[in-house]
Amino acid sequence: MIEKPVLCAETATVMNGIASSQYGEKPSWIGADEKSKFTLFVNEKTKTWTLIQFDNNVACIIGVGDGSTNIFLGPKT
Repeated sequence: MIEKPVLCAETATVMNGIASSQYGEKPSWIGADEKSKFTLFVNEKTKTWTLIQFDNNVACIIGVGDGSTNIFLGPKT
């Protein structure tokens, strides 16, 4: 197990900040576990990305970067 500092704030604040940021990232993927949800925001042109973990009250920025690649895992044939 690794401890990692993360930036957290109210969910609405974080989501609004991502939506209005200079990076132009849009939701690309969403997933969930038993306790929270995750959304990956991506800018397809610049390749920047931000991964957010959130619930109804708190959202945390889990990771950010500037090198994303789409990998499509389609149905098995």
